[in-house]
Amino acid sequence: AALYVVATRSAADLPRAEAFRDLHGFQKAAGSYAEALADPAVDVVYLSAMHSARVAHVTQILEAGKACVVEKPLACSAADGARLVKLAREKGVFMMEGMWTRC
Repeated sequence: AALYVVATRSAADLPRAEAFRDLHGFQKAAGSYAEALADPAVDVVYLSAMHSARVAHVTQILEAGKACVVEKPLACSAADGARLVKLAREKGVFMMEGMWTRC
């Protein structure tokens, strides 16, 4: 596995994404989530977006056919969580809630 692309929500934030890429060893920076999701080299997306936008972003990731690890909580309601699980199953795409643990 390799850190391939870091994406930002808008092209205006691209310099921040490029700085993050350089600091953490990513190969590429994208000026939008759509640009990153369209890249055939992207297999898995780690999403740490704010709770208020999470369902929309996870839906976009799953619709693009990409596996995703979603920062906790997966969703802010049981209904939203169920909708995301249903979509992941329909698309045959892996999705999980990520949780940091100390080993």
